Amino acid sequence: MIREKPIVRLRQVCKWHETTMVLKAVDLDITKGSFIGLLASDQRTESLLMRILGQQINYDFGLILLKDLQINRIRMEERKQLKHQIVLVNPYYPAPLETSVLDHVLDRHPIQSILFGRKANALEQASYHLNALGLTNLFDEQVNRLNSQDRMLVSVVKALMKKPDLLLLDALWFRLKDPQWMRLMAHLNQLVECEGLSVLVNRWDAQTLPYFHRMLGFDQGQLIEDAVVDKVNWQKMHRLEVQRSSQNSLWIKSFELQSPIL
Repeated sequence: MIREKPIVRLRQVCKWHETTMVLKAVDLDITKGSFIGLLASDQRTESLLMRILGQQINYDFGLILLKDLQINRIRMEERKQLKHQIVLVNPYYPAPLETSVLDHVLDRHPIQSILFGRKANALEQASYHLNALGLTNLFDEQVNRLNSQDRMLVSVVKALMKKPDLLLLDALWFRLKDPQWMRLMAHLNQLVECEGLSVLVNRWDAQTLPYFHRMLGFDQGQLIEDAVVDKVNWQKMHRLEVQRSSQNSLWIKSFELQSPIL
């Protein structure tokens, strides 16, 4: 059996935040069609790893290859391509006034839709995702008038419209209620199974665990667990969860004003 080539490869990746090394010599491969759960003793490790893979911040040492391109040494046009292939979902994506949900996920200004219409295949794809997430009645609603739960789900649809290879979902930003979260997990699982999407998410419990193929565990920045779900050391993961729950997540606010990599 030929092993599938990874879409993402990390080799000896290190990242400092202030005086703490939050990623310590991390080696990691992510292949197509993977649903991966992530848990770290420090929330900074989870979010910084996703921001690095989403090309919003740089790492300090090591090598990361996305589709065989080293992300710290690529041209602007290649970076734009990778940002469609590896997407960190942004729940606070700004929308122009009067923009409908449908135009927002199609990434079109209302004037563009009036002048040029909407492509049938993109419209079908958007409808598929919106329906699956229970947003059928919101097609013509203005994005800026949605409640926070619906807007979070719409932001996931906007990301899925790029047809990424890897979707990064930082649950710190997605405070969805359990029914919406489970609907989202079920839809992403369908895309993983049927379309080969890969997903990395850092929220898991007894309900979401059945969707995961693999679990990653980080302790003080080191990758200490990387196993398929039925071989995970759950005592070790529980210890990480206890440590993580004691951490103060307010540090994340320090990143809100940072600009993405140019």
